[in-house]
Amino acid sequence: MLRMTPIASLVLLTLFTWQTQAIATETFDTHFMVGGMRDQKITNFHLDENKPIPGQYELDIYVNNQWRGKYDIIVAEDPG
Repeated sequence: MLRMTPIASLVLLTLFTWQTQAIATETFDTHFMVGGMRDQKITNFHLDENKPIPGQYELDIYVNNQWRGKYDIIVAEDPG
């Protein structure tokens, strides 16, 4: 009968707990965009994870697929 040695146990434990990390790139599907930006290449934009791009944006609000209004949102540049 085969006996499990401590080294064999360590090797099996290492093999079963070994996890590989998948490296994926982020993509943004522009088909969700409506209007002038639909199907545009947006890789030229530098997007900071913590800050939106400064500018004025039109925002349509929908609740339960019912349009509730259009608002202009102004995002100012960070002064500091």
